[in-house]
Amino acid sequence: MNNEDTVIVKFINGDQVIARLLNYTPDGILLFRPIMLKSYPMMHNGVIGERLTTSVFCPVSLDESFVFDLRHCLFVNKLHPNMVLHYEKLSEDLYTNLSRTVSLDPLDELEEPPTEDYIEEVPKDVIIH
Repeated sequence: MNNEDTVIVKFINGDQVIARLLNYTPDGILLFRPIMLKSYPMMHNGVIGERLTTSVFCPVSLDESFVFDLRHCLFVNKLHPNMVLHYEKLSEDLYTNLSRTVSLDPLDELEEPPTEDYIEEVPKDVIIH
């Protein structure tokens, strides 16, 4: 992959992704392994700054390529050359982990309740409000 294949896209809703550009037409773009960039304000030692987080564009899909309508894009620019290696490593890590089988049911994450009865009998003369 060379620098010209890797782009940053800003959408009209404010979202940003970095990805490998596979195809560009007057109507849309085809991106491979898009990674969402989100920034959040933070304060560290009394200084206000930003924290940048990354995530797979669509974690509930096993697809790695997505088509975007150009009417929804503010710009499609080449990614800074210093960032290309970071993107490559990040996309490999994020999309490799995506292919693992993971349960989306939060109930599967809960531990089984204890089988022993830990509640002692309450004396009849005690009033519980």
